Amino acid sequence: LLYFLVMEYRIAFVDGKLDELPKILKSLYRQLEEKKVDVFSPPIGIIEKNILENKSISGVDRKIGFIFEGDIEPDNAFKIGKIKEPNFENTLVAIHKGSYKTLNKTYSKVFEYLDKNNLKFKPPYREIYLSVELDGKDGNIEIQIPVEKSSNH
Repeated sequence: LLYFLVMEYRIAFVDGKLDELPKILKSLYRQLEEKKVDVFSPPIGIIEKNILENKSISGVDRKIGFIFEGDIEPDNAFKIGKIKEPNFENTLVAIHKGSYKTLNKTYSKVFEYLDKNNLKFKPPYREIYLSVELDGKDGNIEIQIPVEKSSNH
């Protein structure tokens, strides 16, 4: 018998946009350190609504934060929510390497792939900021998008 455990995590986050990422992460990480909780994820972003191919992905609102373990309450600086581990059997994973300004190109390729393979995406999406774009250095973002067969084809 196989058991699949759906992991649920607590995330401390701030609502924001991609261009605010470095500032948000620095401030949030400092706050979590002061509260002495264990941060056990790289920074992540959660996009909860459908994104359209022609919309700028960098302008989409995200929950930007860290998965953590410990007992803290939200305050004026951040909120706390819960997220579930994606079902990777039905999740498309793509890596964006480069400037946040070119993230739309990676998402366009993802949309093309989904269309060619009769798949549709469904929120929430997760972005894992493997390295943050700072001082002219490119960032690396792992994009995780749950998918399902489209009924349109």
